Amino acid sequence: MKDEPWPLSESPFAQVTWPANGCVALVLDGASIPNIDQSIYEWSGGIVEAECLYASTRWEPVSEFAPWLVWLDREDNPAVKPFLEEGAGKEWGYFLLSGHPPAVLREYLHQLLAIERVPDSPELLRIAHPELARSIIGEQQISPAPQLPSDVVQNVISPDCVDETWVIQAPPHRPNQIPDQAASPDAQRLDATFSAFNRRKDNLSLWDQLDPPMREWLGGQHRSVAFPALARLAGEAEQQGHRNPRDKLRFLAARYHNDDQARIDTPNAHTFMDEQ
Repeated sequence: MKDEPWPLSESPFAQVTWPANGCVALVLDGASIPNIDQSIYEWSGGIVEAECLYASTRWEPVSEFAPWLVWLDREDNPAVKPFLEEGAGKEWGYFLLSGHPPAVLREYLHQLLAIERVPDSPELLRIAHPELARSIIGEQQISPAPQLPSDVVQNVISPDCVDETWVIQAPPHRPNQIPDQAASPDAQRLDATFSAFNRRKDNLSLWDQLDPPMREWLGGQHRSVAFPALARLAGEAEQQGHRNPRDKLRFLAARYHNDDQARIDTPNAHTFMDEQ
């Protein structure tokens, strides 16, 4: 369940109550943050409690891309302000609130490190990215293992860099399951989630490469305003066989120049953007 979002300029904890007997964690995406362990140390002056989720697992050799947990004891924990200033707008991580001890939340996140869509072929899951967390945790597309309480996560508070807002979710709580009889994740739903994540990532990359006139053509200089039109055009490009970002960019440029030329040749011409 999602509540109304609020601006990134406000506190991420503006609409929640700090758990009295549970824990709060800042989940950071090592695939986004350069030298994540050094960044955490610099943000906090070395005084926060943090851990790499790949430590002591089979994934430890690729720990430079690992998700990290920073355990927060209060809203003004030293790691929070630097994250808000440097990382929230870049979607470098998000916050989890739990009514359970850290060990319980840690075990659930360990469960989410990798999935097997093909038997015996584990795939690392980029669970520290806010967009995936909104689906995997916020919508509980992967439920906690049977030995864990169904309400492991009380709230997910994640930054949305497109709309420049905080998104708060209260994951649905599934009925307790019989131990060793965990429900398998819906593979088709997960595939759709991963595809949507990759399209959004590509579209954000495309946005960064657009010059001001093309952004105006899409609706304006603000990403939140122009992004829907960009997504529609990128989807049209895919339907026509342009699947990698470079081909999509060429498609956008050609469409822009065609519309621009139409306006010059025929002032009352009906163009793509007039339909939006």
